[in-house]
Amino acid sequence: MKTNSLLLLSVLLVSCAIEKTNEQPSTLEQDLQGTWQLISQSIITEDSVIRDFTGDLEGIKIINNSHFTFFQHDKDSLNRYSSGAGQYVLEGNRYVEFLEYCSAREWEMHKFEFEVEIRNDTLIQSGVEKLPEVGVDRTLVEVYVRSKAENRRVPILGEIEAKNLLWFDEKGTASIEGVAKFKGRDGEIHFGEQFAIELMPYSRYTEERLDRIYGNSQAGSVYVQDGIPSFIPDPAIYHKTIKTYCKDDGSFELNDLPKGEYFVIAFMLWEDEGLKGGGVMKRIELIRDQKQKIKMFNY
Repeated sequence: MKTNSLLLLSVLLVSCAIEKTNEQPSTLEQDLQGTWQLISQSIITEDSVIRDFTGDLEGIKIINNSHFTFFQHDKDSLNRYSSGAGQYVLEGNRYVEFLEYCSAREWEMHKFEFEVEIRNDTLIQSGVEKLPEVGVDRTLVEVYVRSKAENRRVPILGEIEAKNLLWFDEKGTASIEGVAKFKGRDGEIHFGEQFAIELMPYSRYTEERLDRIYGNSQAGSVYVQDGIPSFIPDPAIYHKTIKTYCKDDGSFELNDLPKGEYFVIAFMLWEDEGLKGGGVMKRIELIRDQKQKIKMFNY
């Protein structure tokens, strides 16, 4: 009888454990998990309100089913950087962060209470940060948008090195004669002297990056209305190009070029109730003394 009682108790305990494991998380608990991109931050004290609508600040926050982590920095300087991570507890819309790691070490091993609200793909987090030992007593309101493929930086694996592009600085005897025209989504064909042409030397990095933009690395076009991704890394040498502008009839010339493999990009953008237009890309190879004629059309 004693053995049977112990067996029955074990079965009951296992059953309870299975029931608890199979409990479904709340809708808010599920929706909270993911990667969030900072849209705005407001810091309110007794004396002032500081708002930053991502003018100089950018950041992300990552939340899973038990932990959070965040990273923030100035876009264009090294003056500001903060990061932290730890566990959190969610009870209803009460969200409590237990900060275990922080770039400001005096903030570590403290808890901070917030309220969270999710509207579609927007997370609003508000609460009080109070840390008397460092003189902090303020209300913090942060707004995030869920990070999606279209608003994330695209990672590029290919390499680009200055030593491999020294030939691009040389004066050569090849040239390009081209014409660039772009058909808008309304069917109208645009061309003219306001449109820019860029010549880029081949590298594995450039090939991969343009492939991500245009859908292949040989030739293609894209509408700016569909969104142009940003990339990581974004080396300065990638932006070192030869630039010119089209003439009134859409024609352009690039002269004194060294032999080599290139990408030609035509940027054709105009204002019409917002930015319209896009880009056309073509990959070419030049040999010494060659005059290559190309058409940069998206139709």
